[in-house]
Amino acid sequence: MLKKATQALGTIGLVAATTLGVGGTAGTAQAATADVCYKPHVQNVGWKLEQCNGQWAGSIGEGRNLEALRVTVSAGKVCLRAHRSGYGWDSTYQCAEPGHAAEIGTTGMNAAIEAISFYHCGSGYFGAQGHLRNVGTVNSGPSPLHTYRPGCDAEEIIGTTGQGIPMEAVRLYWM
Repeated sequence: MLKKATQALGTIGLVAATTLGVGGTAGTAQAATADVCYKPHVQNVGWKLEQCNGQWAGSIGEGRNLEALRVTVSAGKVCLRAHRSGYGWDSTYQCAEPGHAAEIGTTGMNAAIEAISFYHCGSGYFGAQGHLRNVGTVNSGPSPLHTYRPGCDAEEIIGTTGQGIPMEAVRLYWM
């Protein structure tokens, strides 16, 4: 497991949001009123274009790891943490709220995100899918721990831990 001091250096925390409510199409009442946007940091490429509301972000079929993810929301609160290759789970969740973005993962450390744990507070259902190298698309599902928070959904996880399978892309959405 990663030492606490090193973990603090490797985790990107809460930052000011630069864009809110960008792009996407409305599929439900929640989606029509709330946007979730996310910008991936990809191995040997850097930050790629921001995607919103269920669009894939990252790289699929290029053999490049998803290393970090910046998330913004226009309503509610979405909290995430990453499981990184060689490091394990980040010790704390980073939360995106209107006006603030959350960043998980690392840049410049060549540490692939293998799984993302998330929960959201607000109306509607929040979901995610990940694309894993040599596996394909995986859906989110309740954590084996079923961690509940007052006023929030249970924790869900996409990806794998302990199998060395990097995530290449992710998509987030309201339902």
